[in-house]
This record gives sequence, structure tokens and C-alpha cells, in this order.
Amino acid sequence: MAAAPRNPVERALQMINLMGASGDPDRIWGVRELAVALDIPPSAAHRTLASLVNASWLKRDESGRGYCLGLELIRLSFLISGNHPLRRIAKPVMEDLVAECDETVLLGVLNPENLRMIFALSVESQNPLRYVVELNRWIPIHYSASGLGIMAFLPEAQREEVLSRADLERAHEETVTAPDLIRAEINKIRRQGYAISFGQRLQDAVGIAAPIFGPEREVIGDLCITLPKQRFNGTQDEARLSATVIKHATRISQILAQGSGDTHDH
Repeated sequence: MAAAPRNPVERALQMINLMGASGDPDRIWGVRELAVALDIPPSAAHRTLASLVNASWLKRDESGRGYCLGLELIRLSFLISGNHPLRRIAKPVMEDLVAECDETVLLGVLNPENLRMIFALSVESQNPLRYVVELNRWIPIHYSASGLGIMAFLPEAQREEVLSRADLERAHEETVTAPDLIRAEINKIRRQGYAISFGQRLQDAVGIAAPIFGPEREVIGDLCITLPKQRFNGTQDEARLSATVIKHATRISQILAQGSGDTHDH
């Protein structure tokens, strides 16, 4: 458990962080539940909640059972996420990629603090059969093309930190979690410049991902093409789609390196 917050501002920030991290803006939180989670007295939790409700960061549930995120906090989260530089830069590049390959493309973003990732943006194809993924939820990076496309390009110490975790999560029973197998796959990804997986996160789905690098050449995310396995034509599609996703991920990396928002080739 994190240390109990000592001042009102810290207490309010930890409360918002706890409630927001659940991923469910409509979840109802009770006073005692929040007090226990933050290791503070219920009276202190109640005072903090009252202040946050007054500022519209939280709101009281209509049934009176507890509290949930308020409209002001939700408005700010949409404003910030919608204008995040990587999302803004990546979106037109992803649209070009979808136009070229006619498959759904995902933007993966790394959290360097907890070494997990989210899908921050999805541009869907026009194919009637396609996969839709949940956005803005923290997920592991040790499996699937989208995860390994990031993990493979982390420094070795961070890769080993991920692999040393006691229980490597699985998306389902076929997810590979053996550290030696993951290391071997990472070596292959680093040599070829892209990751490919079959049914590791979504069963019956193929993913092909290429890394995105920040201004200091640190990996910050990736682009991932995802399609149903039944539409994947073996080595021919792997060669075509991997070259395409590498090209567009490299475009984003180059824009970030130049510090420009211009996503169009010159």
C-alpha cells in the first residue's frame, strides 16, 4: 500500500488517481472504500470528497451510495488525450497506413514507469470482419506483436525487469509466458525490425508491429496492423505488411526527432 497522503492536495490527487485508474468512469466508490485504499480516516476521505465535488472533479451518485468521476475531470481527460502530441502526429500516418493495407491499425504507447502499454488510438479498416480493441487500458508488453514490438527495443535491463515478474499475465491459455521463449522471440524481432504474432492477445488474430522511437531514440510505442488469421496469406502478406508498418512507424519517429507536427512526406 502506498504511504498515506499527508496533506489535502496530495490526498485529493491520490484519490483522483485511484478512481481514474479503475478505467470505469461510472464506477461508484464509497467513503470507507476510499479511506481504506488510501489508508486515511473516513473523516479525511469525506472532507476530500466534498472539496472535489465542489470543484466538479467528482460527483455524488444519484442513489447516494457513493461517488464517481465528475464531468470536469472527464472533460479535461478527453481534452488532454485528444491533443496528446503522439496521438496527433500518429493519426494521419495511421490513416495513410489503413488506406494502403486496408486493415485496422493500432497505436501502442509505453508507460516507462510500470513497463506496460495502452492502445491509445485505433483507425479501423472498412472490412466487415475486423477486430476492435479496448483503448486506454494498461496491458502487458511481454506477449503479442503489439507488446513485443515495444519490449524488444527496450534496454536489456528493462526487458529483464519485465521477465522477472513472478506471474507473467496471460491473455488466454495459448499466450506464451516462458521467459526463454520470449527472449528468443525478442532477438528475432530486434534482427528483423518488426514483431509478428498469431493469436497471442486476440485468438484467431494476426498482429504485425513496428516500434516508434522518441527524440532520444528511446522506444515510446509502436504501430500494429491487426487482421483475422483467415485473411492472412502467409509469408507473402508478412513481407508486404511488415515493410508497410515499418515505413509508417519510421515516419512518426522521424517527425518526433524533428520536433515537427507535419505528418506529410515532402
